[in-house]
Amino acid sequence: MRRKYSFTILDIDCLVDLKGLLTYLAARIHEGHLCLYCSKQFRDAASCQQHMIDKSHCIMNMDDEEEYLDYYDFSKTYKNHPLLLENEDDLMIKEAGEKEESEGSGDGWEDCDLDSDADEEDAIQEDDGFQVIGESEGS
Repeated sequence: MRRKYSFTILDIDCLVDLKGLLTYLAARIHEGHLCLYCSKQFRDAASCQQHMIDKSHCIMNMDDEEEYLDYYDFSKTYKNHPLLLENEDDLMIKEAGEKEESEGSGDGWEDCDLDSDADEEDAIQEDDGFQVIGESEGS
């Protein structure tokens, strides 16, 4: 299939059930008469296959990852991916942890020196009504 029709199984490094995936893809074509890429339905499998060849649709459409989750393990690639969490409680725990991390880290300005006693090297220049803050020319 790869040599003759350029059919490619995507994300093969995350694939855990090749036989199951191929069985599912064959059922989509031969029983459902559905194009693997655009999901257009045809009157028979031969018409579906011819469409896929003519339109270069001999590829899996991975836009809907949920369709293929039974055959792939994306956890290696996408840690804490929402589709991979077992239930909504896990998602809420994950979101709560992210919120605590962001609250604990402050507002992101810790490394800025906002003291009123600025270094003498820093100068404020007026330019067309805008304040430009930068180092003085001598540094």
